[in-house]
Amino acid sequence: MAFPNLSLLDQLGYKPTDIPKQRMWTNFAGDVPDTRTWRKTAGSGQTDAFMTVDGYQLHCITSSAGTKGFSDFNRDARHYEPTGCVAEFVVRADQADSCSYTGFHNSASGGIASHHACQWYSEVNFEDEFMGIRTSDGTTVSNTDSSKNKDTNFHRVRLELTASNVLEYVEQVLLVTKTTNLPTLGLQPVLWVESTSAEDDLSTTWRYYEAYNT
Repeated sequence: MAFPNLSLLDQLGYKPTDIPKQRMWTNFAGDVPDTRTWRKTAGSGQTDAFMTVDGYQLHCITSSAGTKGFSDFNRDARHYEPTGCVAEFVVRADQADSCSYTGFHNSASGGIASHHACQWYSEVNFEDEFMGIRTSDGTTVSNTDSSKNKDTNFHRVRLELTASNVLEYVEQVLLVTKTTNLPTLGLQPVLWVESTSAEDDLSTTWRYYEAYNT
């Protein structure tokens, strides 16, 4: 049962000493997006963001494939440790042919290839029809698929980053363990949507995002 007027400490029974380091959480409730903390960036295409009945919805508005838009939390603060942090979120890829990414990134300046990152994906890039993890060590980007097909439903996803691997859970079931091309620089939360075809408007919706250092 939820008690909206109680603090998270009250609801979960936390003691102040129990709270994980640098813990943030957002349930994406409100009339308009909070652009003070989640800053919208038009990567290589026009981007827009809305609050809907389902949550925070980020759009990539484009007329060509490969364009992208994203929102990052506390831009370039990079306060999450790549060898010990967690992200947990509730997310939906709104269209069957959209590419959706959620997790961590170390720069708000553009794409993933030259930056450090770790993200859950639900995508159709490269004829890929699965969910999985993509990581970048600043030089090489690589994907590891799970056995779970992508869809347009909401999913609860958890990423656990350690010094030796990244674990991906979907609906609290471990699906992927990835050990290659892991990030080594400080990270920040990121929400990302990308086009794979000449669509006018592709989007992803988030209901919740939480991150903390371990």
